[in-house]
Amino acid sequence: MTERLLLSRVRALVMPALLAVFAAPVHAELDAGANLVSRYVYRGIDMSGNDPAVQGRLEYGLASGFYAGVWASSIESRYDDRNAEVDFFAGYQRRLHPALALDATVVRYTYQGGGVGSGYDWTEAQLTAHVRDHWSVTAAVADDWYGWPGTTWSVEGSWHYAPGPRWLVDATLGHNAVHDVVGFNYQWAEVGLTRQFGPLHARLGYSATTGAAAFGDLTDDRWLFSVGWDLGR
Repeated sequence: MTERLLLSRVRALVMPALLAVFAAPVHAELDAGANLVSRYVYRGIDMSGNDPAVQGRLEYGLASGFYAGVWASSIESRYDDRNAEVDFFAGYQRRLHPALALDATVVRYTYQGGGVGSGYDWTEAQLTAHVRDHWSVTAAVADDWYGWPGTTWSVEGSWHYAPGPRWLVDATLGHNAVHDVVGFNYQWAEVGLTRQFGPLHARLGYSATTGAAAFGDLTDDRWLFSVGWDLGR
């Protein structure tokens, strides 16, 4: 999910939450949000068929560090009738040091529409290290990536900096090792600038992908724009 908080896609949108792992412990709370994005790009691949997408999330976190939630997006597949992605996730986050926090997450990606069944569903385990106020590194391993049998893995590094109370600059670089299932590995990068307006936010980004020409124009370099709302911001 480009836009996830606890998963790799929302990270660039909710500025206060990006640094929350270094703040004082919080009580159990419910969090929710919604986004309208010009393209839904996940790890360098356009999942919405070059069309806009509507996204939403609902998450519940405990003061102990455990959390669970659901994230959803409209999609458009060129290969079948899938029209929605619904991801369920659960994890545990712990601060080990004022400058280091670890976040372990399990995600179940599911796809809806057109009677496709569960053939494209897949599961991924993610481990993220948050370093100081600006850096995150995520390693992930998955089975049956988009329905292809086999094990894949990815690694992603991100940097984020808040130059002001309502601004965030972010950059992400990743590598997806899927050679065993599709015959190649590929890399992606994304940069973005987010502006917060109370509970609303807007983000302008740019995404680039290399090594995935087999996906055609779904991995073309592109500008991205999104607007969204976050509960409690």
